[in-house]
Amino acid sequence: MKIPEIGLIICNSGASNSGYLTGLVAFEIAEKFGEEKVGICSLPALVNNIPRQTQLIKKVPYTVVIDGCHNECSGKILDRIGIKY
Repeated sequence: MKIPEIGLIICNSGASNSGYLTGLVAFEIAEKFGEEKVGICSLPALVNNIPRQTQLIKKVPYTVVIDGCHNECSGKILDRIGIKY
């Protein structure tokens, strides 16, 4: 399992136009900088305590949250499950 330098946690819900754009931007960032620099972490896997993702996010030096709208769901979820960003 490769550990990227930066882990992106994104909320890219299709329920809002800005959420859709958030997803596109995150994929562009990951593609531009490469998987050794930036990785996109699975928010649903973290919520469901999937071992591979929870172990990975604890090893990533920097975690960046990109929420798709004013509700800030990704940040609130990470706060609730105790992941710092």
